Amino acid sequence: MWRLRSLTTLLLLAADCGGTSAFADAAGADSPAAIDVSQSAAPDGLLTRLETRRHEAFVAAARRGDIDVVFIGDSDTDFWRDDGRGKAEWDRDYAPLKAVNFGVQGAHTKSVLWRLRNGELDGFQAKVVVLSALGVADRVNHGADVATIVAGDADIVAEIRKRQPQARILLLGMIPRGETSGDPLRQFTTTVNTELARLGDNRSIYFLDMSERFLAPDGTLSPGMRNAGLSSAGYSTWADAMNPKLRTLLP
Repeated sequence: MWRLRSLTTLLLLAADCGGTSAFADAAGADSPAAIDVSQSAAPDGLLTRLETRRHEAFVAAARRGDIDVVFIGDSDTDFWRDDGRGKAEWDRDYAPLKAVNFGVQGAHTKSVLWRLRNGELDGFQAKVVVLSALGVADRVNHGADVATIVAGDADIVAEIRKRQPQARILLLGMIPRGETSGDPLRQFTTTVNTELARLGDNRSIYFLDMSERFLAPDGTLSPGMRNAGLSSAGYSTWADAMNPKLRTLLP
């Protein structure tokens, strides 16, 4: 039974990462660690069509400047812009902070790293960069292990430090996945967050694990959180958990 539940969860995650074909291809996909992102042209297959379009728009926004806060992440970050999910919270809490949303559904560590190296952090000086840990797409699409995912997120943090040295980085742990504490995906996100916490130095990089805010007392996912993404209640929970820390990081 646990294998059936895990398969169902992975199929939902695959849809969240850009389609069920991502799950179908996972066993034979190359690990993100093997992708060369040093070149200025995106390697074939690195970016989805959606990510390519968004990257062009994000670079244009960066060039216009007047940005104080940058949100970077995958689908959970992306859906801050969606009506019925996070848009109301975004318009109330983050738009007044001159925030931009550079989240893209299906993004993985290597695609984000390439994008940051190719214009998304150029042309402005942010006060805070909010990085929601990447890795769900790495896991579902490529079968990446915890060490590979943590190394990918560490590379992204280093790139942000290089291109936005004045900015404080708020590194958010993965939002829990899997219905119960014994679910393999829950154990995966918990382990990733434990390792990511080591990146925080409380000087320029601040780690925040919001997991408990999304869980019921018995450890199951709370209402407003589902494996295919957060509802509007989930984004309210996120905002309530993150905003106090974000406010302390803004000069």
